[in-house]
Amino acid sequence: MTRDCKKTSTWHSAWLVLSVLSCGSLPRVIAGNDPQYMPAAKRLCHEMDAKICVQWHWDDYEKWTKQMAEYFSEKDFVYDFSSPDSPYVGIAAWWGGEHIPWNKAFPNTTFAAGSGFIEAGGEELHTVTTYATAAMQADFKGIPHRHRGTGERLNVTLVDLDFYKVGMNGEGKFRILYNACMVDLYSLMVQAGYRLLDSPSMGGLVEGSYWPPRTMAGVPAPNSQFVKHSETATSEGFFDKFLSALFEGSAVGSAVETFESFSTRMERFLHTDAILYANPLGIGRAQGREQALELLFEMFVHNFSARKLEREADNFVRVCEGLLCGVHGYQSGAQIEPWLGAGPVAVSRLSARIDLRFALHVNLYVQSRGVGIDTLSEGAVALDLYLLFDIPHAVKQMGRDLFAEIAQLRQEEEESTNRNWEVGFEPELVS
Repeated sequence: MTRDCKKTSTWHSAWLVLSVLSCGSLPRVIAGNDPQYMPAAKRLCHEMDAKICVQWHWDDYEKWTKQMAEYFSEKDFVYDFSSPDSPYVGIAAWWGGEHIPWNKAFPNTTFAAGSGFIEAGGEELHTVTTYATAAMQADFKGIPHRHRGTGERLNVTLVDLDFYKVGMNGEGKFRILYNACMVDLYSLMVQAGYRLLDSPSMGGLVEGSYWPPRTMAGVPAPNSQFVKHSETATSEGFFDKFLSALFEGSAVGSAVETFESFSTRMERFLHTDAILYANPLGIGRAQGREQALELLFEMFVHNFSARKLEREADNFVRVCEGLLCGVHGYQSGAQIEPWLGAGPVAVSRLSARIDLRFALHVNLYVQSRGVGIDTLSEGAVALDLYLLFDIPHAVKQMGRDLFAEIAQLRQEEEESTNRNWEVGFEPELVS
């Protein structure tokens, strides 16, 4: 998980030589004064992640909890994980609820770009998103570590993201107060052989990819040392307008919006070559502005009426740094059509409101950095978008408990295997 900083690419070496030979004719580039600079919340979370990602003393309760208390408000921070027994309050509850089960199920996990390929934060807020690869060694939250069909242990890839609120706790210490952690558990179910839901009806989406953003802002992006305040201000202005258009542009009340009106309002926010990455298994990747708009419409708009982004909720987090932004929260809306094939349960529940938990990260492109880009007046458009839904949480409100369904299927399959043995049939062996 550590990166070899000694490796230098051929083109970079050639550039250095050219710089030395031609120093009289090339403009001097001066880096920032502090190569380790990060805003306060970002630095705290980054230092914590450096410990978590290498599984630092993960099974030593006393040593681990003492170290984590340097980052988290020990007794009262909220760990809002994407599992049915979450959230957990305090480090001790987090240890037993998610930390130990995760590390037993996914030892030696490798996170892309160390801890994340987007890592954007400020003085009080921070977010990180990435994907993790691991050889699964134990069940996790009832999801088996062996494939349903082959019985083989799983090598899995999972999207993993976090949003943080940081501030002074009751003891006057600067600590993490709230951590929304979303792991794509439905993708894990699919990899284990349990594809329980329909794919988006629009079709044409490509599954299995979650590529880093197309940016020169660093890896992870952005490198805080070189972030300009003007870029952050541009991003914040863009992102707030984008969110307002996405969630609050439709008619008030029970009116259902058409794709035509939605796309007319939203198309100016997206680059023509935009890529929208949604849950890699179960939803997929939308390529180009038109397909990205179709996917946003199907997942957020088409199936719901009277939609609202719950901006005042304690779990709402919106943060930008440089040209990278992220938001975590809930869309509240009345379900009127099936969502990934789930719900509405009955006519009597058509007006029931669904709290759709999601996280969205956006990488912006500014016109001054390129040629021929469709832009807003501020000069920015969304080039790469990363959208993750807590699918099990959403469909449980629609009458589908995926964790219970997997438990029932496993029990039925085990009973069937036992009956086969009792009557003298040998199950087919996997070579």
